[in-house]
Amino acid sequence: MIVGNTMSTKRVTIEPDATLDPYSEGMPSRNQIISTPRGNVFLRDFCPAPFVERLRVDAGTHAFAHLPEREHQLLLSIARNPDCTLALAHTPEGAIVGQVTLAPLDTWWSQLENAYEIAIEVSEHWRGLGIARRLLAFALELETAENLILCALGLSWHWDIEGLHTTPHRYREMLVHLFTSQGFTEFATTESDITMDPVNVLLVRIGKWVDTRDIKTFRQVVQRPLPRWCNVFSGEGTRCVMSVSRSHPLERTRIMSGRALHITQEEGPCAIKTP
Repeated sequence: MIVGNTMSTKRVTIEPDATLDPYSEGMPSRNQIISTPRGNVFLRDFCPAPFVERLRVDAGTHAFAHLPEREHQLLLSIARNPDCTLALAHTPEGAIVGQVTLAPLDTWWSQLENAYEIAIEVSEHWRGLGIARRLLAFALELETAENLILCALGLSWHWDIEGLHTTPHRYREMLVHLFTSQGFTEFATTESDITMDPVNVLLVRIGKWVDTRDIKTFRQVVQRPLPRWCNVFSGEGTRCVMSVSRSHPLERTRIMSGRALHITQEEGPCAIKTP
């Protein structure tokens, strides 16, 4: 995912009853068209499941799963989840080339009711066109984002280092540049995934309407000691991560612009091969 400036944008007006977010009363999905050297790309937020069903996943979009078919099913599950929101970038032909997801943070952050993990991916076939920057900005335009604490977890074993012909440190710099351009700030943390690799990074955006008590709680949580249930270790060629969160009994999925980890309840602690 490479941030670029080779784009122009055009707003699209939709009818009030055309498409409604199924998880928020009366809130319509927003559409936007962006122009790139490869043609127009459509942005849409609060994507409902019937809309996602009509699209297909570009072959270069494989953060959730390595196969487009599995990736599509996982995007559908996000669209159907009332606790998550999904913003997509897609071509006029219906190929999904980018995505931004918001999902409740896991057990580590359980004391925070208004904290969400934000994650982004752009197809490797559509990088270098500024889609990541435009899609992220588009997803954060809503005023409701000012009520939230948004956390982006940059985990090195998800990153497509080879595809971008770069180093982990430069990839990290790219992510920091992308998110800080949208009001995120780097935070030091004791969270187990972040501390597993020195290049990992936690980027946080605290909305201007977040209560000061919630901000204080967040700052306490972000630096708290590791809990006993956290079982992490690393071995040759692997990264091992926490047990699945009790609040997400079926699956725990993370994306960060590249590879993702996917843990089912049956798997429990799970070794993830590094790219």
